[in-house]
Amino acid sequence: MNRIKKGIALLILVCGVAFFGALQMGLIPHHPGYTEFPVHYFAVGSWKNVEKIEITYTAEQDNSLVYRFYKIEAIEKMYYSNTGEPISADLIRSLMDSFTDFYESPYQSSYNGSFYDYSPHFTVVITLVNGVNITLKSDSHYHCFIPWNITYKDNSYVQYNGKIPSALLNILTEIDRELWLPFDKEARWGCLSAAVPNKYPEGPSPQFPHTEPAIPPEEEEGKNHVLWKKSLSGVPVAVEYWKGKVYVTVEDRLVSLDAETGDILWQVTFGQKGKGAPCETDNILVHQEVVYVGAPDSWVYSIDGETGSVLWKYKTDASSCFPVTIAGNTLAAVTGGITCLERETGQLIWEITDDTWNEEFQEDKILFAGFGEDYESYYALADIGSGEVVWKENFFDIWRPVYHEGVLYFCRPQENAFVSVDVETTTENFLYVYDLPLREVRILDHAVVLVLTDEHEEFIQSVVVIEPEELDIQKYTYPHTMRWESDSEVGFKIYQERIFFVRENGFMEAFALENGGLIWKTEVRGTQITNFHVYENRMYLSANDGKIYCLNLKNGKILWIAVIQELIQYPGGAFVYIPVIEDRLLVAITEEGGLYAFSV
Repeated sequence: MNRIKKGIALLILVCGVAFFGALQMGLIPHHPGYTEFPVHYFAVGSWKNVEKIEITYTAEQDNSLVYRFYKIEAIEKMYYSNTGEPISADLIRSLMDSFTDFYESPYQSSYNGSFYDYSPHFTVVITLVNGVNITLKSDSHYHCFIPWNITYKDNSYVQYNGKIPSALLNILTEIDRELWLPFDKEARWGCLSAAVPNKYPEGPSPQFPHTEPAIPPEEEEGKNHVLWKKSLSGVPVAVEYWKGKVYVTVEDRLVSLDAETGDILWQVTFGQKGKGAPCETDNILVHQEVVYVGAPDSWVYSIDGETGSVLWKYKTDASSCFPVTIAGNTLAAVTGGITCLERETGQLIWEITDDTWNEEFQEDKILFAGFGEDYESYYALADIGSGEVVWKENFFDIWRPVYHEGVLYFCRPQENAFVSVDVETTTENFLYVYDLPLREVRILDHAVVLVLTDEHEEFIQSVVVIEPEELDIQKYTYPHTMRWESDSEVGFKIYQERIFFVRENGFMEAFALENGGLIWKTEVRGTQITNFHVYENRMYLSANDGKIYCLNLKNGKILWIAVIQELIQYPGGAFVYIPVIEDRLLVAITEEGGLYAFSV
């Protein structure tokens, strides 16, 4: 009897396996009421039924055509590409597992109507062992070629969550790394999801798995640091903190908020906006409980920081907003020229009417480039209190001047020499002769830092640290490629005998100032770090992925992540900036008008 039971059980098991095998092979039709494609076919192990994958890619750019054809075939339970490379079965599994969150839809060739000077075309045909084809297509210029179109058994679908290109780019970087290297970040981190258009009111197709994004523990921890968030009508320009209050200049007004709650305390509306460029400069300063603003209506405002009462205002010739600074009893404003006012009354003290640019406030001096009425271009250093020009040099004879504690530092490009000039004695000293392009000069703490690039000015070749008082010069040449971000406003900082560099593609690196050795390297999801601060042995940085990252300063480990914006719009991304960290309060702003406060 036991033998009969065992025989029946074995027969049932064999029949069951045969049935489900035939079901997956397409030999037995499914009941129309059952979920056909995803639940059975894309169960664990279903990637083994992939016979071949054919990938055709073309792109038209700059009047040239890029064409690639890749073929992956299963040979004796292994996968190989037509280039001879073995392909990991995990990559095939990831591609098959990426078939989630499909929406029934006709063909979608673009996302939000975005078109650029670039025409990519993808066709991916996946052939199963039962002869059934799954076709994936994209003609989109958008991030990761989203959306992706799927054709299966004469039905068409579209996907916006980026899972198909994430898996596909992993395969492509394995087969043809040179061509697909620009997508290395997307391959490793995964593509960012795009917002699903409103034209699918019925939601994703029930015929396929629906997924929810996983929240990593660092982002869960980041939620514990959120104090408040505010949406302002208009783009925030600059932020200042003063004794429990946050002051924000928006395009048309100044807003005062309670730092603990985010409640708006008062607002001051400016006059008609000027006719110049959009406001993109730090145009606010708080001094002795008075807020000074270089407003976009071309006026300087002096405002009581407690009540919002306007104490005085002064009309300038500026065409947009402008920065201001305080030196003693003098307020200096950069207005296309330079205007200096009496801080308490707003009375004019002196002004420079020449066209000026590259203005930098340094202690009680202002360093600037100018163009005079006699058509002379020059660099000059002026005393903020009196307006006296204490140093002046032909614009074309020097390069990259900086000022610090009574000494000017600059390059003499004709001699490839970096020199210093004592402003009081006008004594000039040669400090360093450079043999490669010098792209950046920075005063950091007690040292002057020079950044040298390769001869093509594409990569950082070395960093020279000069300590003038000690007559000490250290040159650090880095053994690996570090691309020079010529348009970056972030650059580098020195803190506690370490130098921190922002690199391309979302990398932050820390080097020992003593010997130039790499201490740690951390990558964030964004492709561009927008700015960073060091505060109480932590580093806080923002990126164009809509996130703020808190790093351990000792080892670079990411401690927590605050998500400011979840769905990113490309190109460019979602830019987040950290203008203020003070009294354990971090304030962040976005280009969309968001204002956020975090405890640190």
